[in-house]
Amino acid sequence: MGRFLGILVFLGVIYFIVKIAVRAALRPAGQRIEPSEPTQGTAQPPTPSKSYAESKAGRSDMVYDEMCKSYISEENAMKLEHGGKTHYFCGGACRQMFLNSQGSGPY
Repeated sequence: MGRFLGILVFLGVIYFIVKIAVRAALRPAGQRIEPSEPTQGTAQPPTPSKSYAESKAGRSDMVYDEMCKSYISEENAMKLEHGGKTHYFCGGACRQMFLNSQGSGPY
């Protein structure tokens, strides 16, 4: 069984190489397809749209969690006053990570 499978893989590789060589030979002389220029009939990549976070960044009811770099609604966010600034977090883990990074213990 192992020898049979090996022969099938070998024949598949040979088929692939021959297929590429035949396509190259049938292409008209001087015609070269550059990777950067689109060919007729190929789909173009979609234009990038705004990410979810970017689309939420402009909303007035959204706040930024600087630990996990996400936007959350202000009503669902945990709030912490630290160093004269208000910080918002998506949950207790991000709040604790922030406190640990500031050298402060939990309070």
